[in-house]
Amino acid sequence: MSRIHFGLVLGLCLCVTAYAQRVKSTLSGVITDGTSAAIPGADVKLLNEATGLAVPYKTSADGMYAFPFLETGRYSVQVSSPGFKTLVRSGVTVQSNSDQRLDLTLDVGEISQKVEVAGEAPLLNQVSATVATSVGHEEIENYPLIERNVLQLINLIPGSTLGGTGTQDFDPSINGTRPRGNNFTVDGISINQEHSGTTGGAGVSYSPQVEAVSEFKVLTSNYSAEYGRAMGSIISVGLMSGTNRYHGSLFEFLRNDAFTARSYFLAATARKPKLRNNQLGGSLGGPIKRDKLFFFATGEQLLQHSSNVSTFSVPTKAMLAGDFSTDANTIFDPATVTTGPTGAIVRQPFAGNKIPSARFDPSAIPLAAFWPQPDPGSPDGSYTNASVPGKNSVKFNIKLDYSVSQKDNLSVRISYNYAETIGATAVPGPGN
Repeated sequence: MSRIHFGLVLGLCLCVTAYAQRVKSTLSGVITDGTSAAIPGADVKLLNEATGLAVPYKTSADGMYAFPFLETGRYSVQVSSPGFKTLVRSGVTVQSNSDQRLDLTLDVGEISQKVEVAGEAPLLNQVSATVATSVGHEEIENYPLIERNVLQLINLIPGSTLGGTGTQDFDPSINGTRPRGNNFTVDGISINQEHSGTTGGAGVSYSPQVEAVSEFKVLTSNYSAEYGRAMGSIISVGLMSGTNRYHGSLFEFLRNDAFTARSYFLAATARKPKLRNNQLGGSLGGPIKRDKLFFFATGEQLLQHSSNVSTFSVPTKAMLAGDFSTDANTIFDPATVTTGPTGAIVRQPFAGNKIPSARFDPSAIPLAAFWPQPDPGSPDGSYTNASVPGKNSVKFNIKLDYSVSQKDNLSVRISYNYAETIGATAVPGPGN
């Protein structure tokens, strides 16, 4: 039995540090008139449609505006300037870890007149050459993820392959790089686990619940220097924040052998392997103080039990007594090793392929008792064992977001993960 206890992670996002990578995004652009001339001093207001938080900005002399440190979500942009109609562009989706550009054109008219634009195509990346794939919250919830591990979405990325040493279902090779070169972050904080017990690969110490993930993003090439520690891809997970509306969910993800198909290679008289997988939990988010303080919390428990049937060879009762007469291999006496006339090593076999009990190592005699007996009627020492591996885990995530002012925001996150794994045993009892 092995236990992994990943304690509390407290993310206090007050400033950018040398160890954390960017978790926010930037929306910028140019405000022009119908002749493509820049409009300086225009009033631009960015509104988060979920939280109601509004941030004002005045365009520069060349008509530029920029809103840095934005949360993932949907926004509306309102632009007004004397002599022009007020323009409102709603439904602007800002992705995580991105620099997005939105250029807007004002029409000549009264400022009291309003032009509203909604439902246009997603913004194109005109700022950087980063190659990335993004999966949104609704898509994540609809994907059939085994054990609800959101990191398995990495296998949908172009160039991802599970072939090769060290790859796992959540840590593959991407574009030919080693799995150890991948860098995993949650809200910009590393969740890499260098010593995961896998050959050649690294791993992760924490996988957020599906309900907690706002966006899953993989940067495969041409990303900026802030991700300099990675030779492979950047796997970035952004977590949900609360909004001005209360919303939540309850679920149970059930897998049971009653619903599984029989294996093609399973004997007609054999029962299907046992499988009991119950994964239950929920989420709740909303305002503590409208337009000011928000929370989002998720919790999940996994109870998993299954059966694992394996067949392998064990020593027969005669072999444990030193009798290998039925074995086609010759057993040589190591005490009779000599060098022949030609320099070759010469050994003498045991008479009848039987090792005398007087030659047994005294320390090995009591250990031999732990070998299980072969299956009844098995002439070759075959032994079939059915073990019951299992896994119990509990995880929760709590995130608080506080709007201190129009320029300052505070975010606090606590993540907890406890996992207890019961491994499959090839040999029962103390012999394992």
